[in-house]
Amino acid sequence: MFKEHLVSIIMPAYNCEAFIKESIESVMAQTYTHWELIIVNDCSTDNTLAVVTEFSDPRVTLINNEVNLGVANSRNIAIEKAEGRFIAFLDSDDLWYSTKLEKQVIALCKAGENTVCSHSSYERIDEFGSVLTRVSIKNSVNFKTLLKSNFIGNLTGIIDRSKVVLPKQKEVKHEDYVMWLEILSSGQDFYSLGVPEVLAKYRVRAGSISANKLKSLTWHWHILRYHMRLNIFQSSLFILNYLYFASRKRA
Repeated sequence: MFKEHLVSIIMPAYNCEAFIKESIESVMAQTYTHWELIIVNDCSTDNTLAVVTEFSDPRVTLINNEVNLGVANSRNIAIEKAEGRFIAFLDSDDLWYSTKLEKQVIALCKAGENTVCSHSSYERIDEFGSVLTRVSIKNSVNFKTLLKSNFIGNLTGIIDRSKVVLPKQKEVKHEDYVMWLEILSSGQDFYSLGVPEVLAKYRVRAGSISANKLKSLTWHWHILRYHMRLNIFQSSLFILNYLYFASRKRA
């Protein structure tokens, strides 16, 4: 059984000594205080481990992988340890605004049975914290809408495990997008409730996956064709939608 009002925050970490302290501090600053933070150190070779062990809050749990397993498998390990009804994701270089958990948990608790998760608008920032763009989200997203583009920023997503079974993440490119698609396709009329307010900051780093548009397009096509098993015509149609929304997202 899950702990009813607990939010389990999943944070994989690999060589992120420059950013992880600020990420953890953004969790500590949450106005919603009933949370646990599960950090999985994926064999970092820098001072990530030393930074994490500076925090003595009993709500923070550290897991050290014996071998490097990758981000998806590290998240899966944390999810297996999670006790909360709600699952949230925060990578070790991203940030939350202080009311993030409070506003989304309240929204989820007020929503109907078909509302299995929540997401919010967010800002894209550079390595120094300067805002690049704002990503505004749709009020609600279902499976068909999500096929057009990934409207759920992973750092903003919260899943209500009392309403839906959380699938294991796959070690593929855009693993978070595959997970959200699987969640929303797992039940009739499932959808994610959007909170229009900016509640998070997504850090775009040099060489990051999200910064490489051509590779992202290729991986998106692969997801549509081979994970969602759409035909070529359907995949082509959704790729056109993806290109359109990608251009708007970075405008």
